[in-house]
Amino acid sequence: MGNNILAVDDEELARESLVTALKEVFPEDEIFAFGKASEAVDKTKELVETGKLDYAFLDIRLRGTTGIELAKSIKDLSPRTKIIFVTAYNDYASEAFAVSASGYLLKPVTAKAVMQTVEKLEAVINGTHPVESASDAGDKQLKVTTFGKFHPTINGREMVFERSKSRELLALLIDQKGVGIANAEIEAYLWEDAIGDKRKSGYVQKVIASLMKTLRQAGLEDIVEKRYNYLAINPNKVDCDLYKFLAGDAVAINSYYGVYMEEYSWAEMTTGMLSSKAGLYD
Repeated sequence: MGNNILAVDDEELARESLVTALKEVFPEDEIFAFGKASEAVDKTKELVETGKLDYAFLDIRLRGTTGIELAKSIKDLSPRTKIIFVTAYNDYASEAFAVSASGYLLKPVTAKAVMQTVEKLEAVINGTHPVESASDAGDKQLKVTTFGKFHPTINGREMVFERSKSRELLALLIDQKGVGIANAEIEAYLWEDAIGDKRKSGYVQKVIASLMKTLRQAGLEDIVEKRYNYLAINPNKVDCDLYKFLAGDAVAINSYYGVYMEEYSWAEMTTGMLSSKAGLYD
């Protein structure tokens, strides 16, 4: 069975140009073109009832909504659909969009660009090609993968911690997405089975000091804001798949399959939120 493909753009000429490019790349597949988001959602419902929807090429700017909102609706119905956004130069004001991002096509769309983008996206999803995405732009040294297990690297090298709990603390700060957390909260998260244990209360300070030492030695101390009884990550200084997902990044949306920091029980709440947004339900 061939691919089923959606092409959505509310500008007729742009839509026709997109369809022409798609037909050249996918000559044997079914391409369904729409100018309204509601029509695309209806077609998605129809396709998932009778088969599947493989790709959705969505204009970023649509009347009454956005391509990102439409992508979420499509993902609710068909989690495995691969989303590719189509955009113009002036849409690149947001950090979520960059010319180098896999999962994005720049107008006017060409068959060559479609082919390259599809191949790149497939490679990233399959883990065979670590393509940088929109949020990779700049000089961020700390890269964090949270989909699956927690995996932090500094300039491509595995991050080494003195204590396992300092590693978990960094994971917790990433999960908090820039929201400050107090020492008592850190204790409750990291030692769920020993709440109220005075020995653990004293150990929190050692864990914090150990994490800050690790970051300082790597020249990354400024990614964490630390003051009395307060600790918070600066999300703008971390390249993280969680943050990309929440910003609408195409690769992150397509890469999440229901597993998030699986080694930490406190991550279950975020797992539920991500799975809901991605349309994944048990």
